[in-house]
Amino acid sequence: MGRGGRRGTSGGARGERVDLQLGRFASDGTIVAELAGRRVAVEGGIPTETARVALHGAGSHWRGDVVAVLEPAAERVAPRCPVVDRCGGCEWQHLDHAGQLKHKAAIVRRLLAGQRLPTRIDEVVPMPDPWHYRVRAQIALAESAGFRERRAKRVVRLTECPVVHPLIDRLLEQVNRLIKLGEVPDYRGRLLLHAQVVGPAADRRLQLLLEAVDGLAIDAAPGLAETAAALVAQRGVESVSLREANGGVRAVEGDPFATVEIGDLDYVLPAGAFFQSNLQLLPDLLARVRRLAGLAGGDEVADLYGGVGVFGLALSEAAGHVTVIEIEPVASEAGRR
Repeated sequence: MGRGGRRGTSGGARGERVDLQLGRFASDGTIVAELAGRRVAVEGGIPTETARVALHGAGSHWRGDVVAVLEPAAERVAPRCPVVDRCGGCEWQHLDHAGQLKHKAAIVRRLLAGQRLPTRIDEVVPMPDPWHYRVRAQIALAESAGFRERRAKRVVRLTECPVVHPLIDRLLEQVNRLIKLGEVPDYRGRLLLHAQVVGPAADRRLQLLLEAVDGLAIDAAPGLAETAAALVAQRGVESVSLREANGGVRAVEGDPFATVEIGDLDYVLPAGAFFQSNLQLLPDLLARVRRLAGLAGGDEVADLYGGVGVFGLALSEAAGHVTVIEIEPVASEAGRR
């Protein structure tokens, strides 16, 4: 409900402000508020807070941005990233880690309950360190390198990010230096650089993939060979590949298949393939899956939507036979390797 602030007309003037008592998170991490017949998805708030919200939209599409917190929740903290209000990479840095886990668990319970599935959560396992953990990133190349703005294609220049792995952090700095020196041209955000951390735990490396978007043909991208050569020359980079127009992957520098060590297992990971973004918790997750599966040695295991076989391979020593089902040919090839 609205409280204080200015109540708008049914059309809703742009820049309208209203004070709201915020309810629970929706499944997408926003907080939905019903206001004068409008359903508004509020970003930047926390349940129980009273906040001043700027409204934007028309018709059935409304969003709200918290511009002032009048009564903060106990979980509220100052975001570590200085551009979190513009960057599209993170949305919950205003919650402490314990608060994030609590609210995510509540979202999972509601989603499962909505499907009439068991909803008990016995334990939530936190990361040892909730910073610098993400081992995947999609970097847009323009007059600078960074992540795209939230709800926009403009690029937020970044030379560091508190969420990504230190190798990707360093890559952001390296690529911005290459752009400044003219060794990587301004692709106006139409060339994406996908970075993936691979290799053994003691010597992690970067697997890179370049992808043309927004109507740019990969073979028409100017200076592409020079860009790939400049990237592979950077410290910590193992390979550079291209995403072709048909969705295939073509190696430019180095091997497009890399090995990544997860606990006591080595997986083969092709450039551009999906993989888990959190290597800190993945060994614990696989150990829990093994324990919960309780395999007796002769069991049949089916790993559906298996990717490169993360779960199937983790269960293979205790199973009688494992079948991994995956539609993506390059992921299937990695699983076979």
